[in-house]
Amino acid sequence: MPITIEWKIGPKKRGYWRTPFEFHQKFTGEELKLRPFLNFYRNYELPEKIYLGNKIEIEKRNSSRACKEITCIYLEIKTHIDEELTLSTKSSLSTNLCSYNCDDCRAYLPWRPGLPNYSDFEQVFRQVAEDLCETWNQAVAEAMTSEEFENNLVIISSDKNNLFATKKEEEEKEGIIRPSRKLKI
Repeated sequence: MPITIEWKIGPKKRGYWRTPFEFHQKFTGEELKLRPFLNFYRNYELPEKIYLGNKIEIEKRNSSRACKEITCIYLEIKTHIDEELTLSTKSSLSTNLCSYNCDDCRAYLPWRPGLPNYSDFEQVFRQVAEDLCETWNQAVAEAMTSEEFENNLVIISSDKNNLFATKKEEEEKEGIIRPSRKLKI
C-alpha cells in the first residue's frame, strides 16, 4: 500500500462533550524505493473549528483550554519520501500548526446537539485524501520514468595512452578488437 489516509471520528460521550477525532497519513510500500518527490500545497476550509491540545479539559464543550483552534487544513509537503512514514493528527492537519511536540496532542470536532452528523467534515477529509493520493500517484509515475543508468567511466588525461584505454573499453563493448601492442616499422 503506497499511501493511506485514515480518519476516525468518535466515540463521543453522552452530554456536552466534543467529539474526539484522529487523522493520519501513512506512506508505505515498494514505491518508496523509487524515492518519489511529493510536492503538495493545498488549503482546505473547514465547516467549523477543530480544537487541538494535550489537556483533557478541551474535550468539554465550552472549554477554552485548547492550544490551537484551526479553521482550515493547510498542507505544504515538498520532500522526497523514501522510508515508511506515519504522520500524526497534528501534522496531518497542518504543516505549520504548532512548534511543540506534544506526544499526547489530541484533536476534537465541535459539539453538536443530538446524534452528531459530521458529514460536512468528512467531505473535506475525503477531498484531502483524494488530492493527496492523486499527487502521490503522479510523483510515483514521475519517479518510474527515471530509468537505471549503468556507470560510464570517462578519464581525461594528458597521457595519450589513457585516452586510448577508454576508447578500447568502448570498442570491446561494441565487439571491435584492436591490437593490444604497437609495432615499430
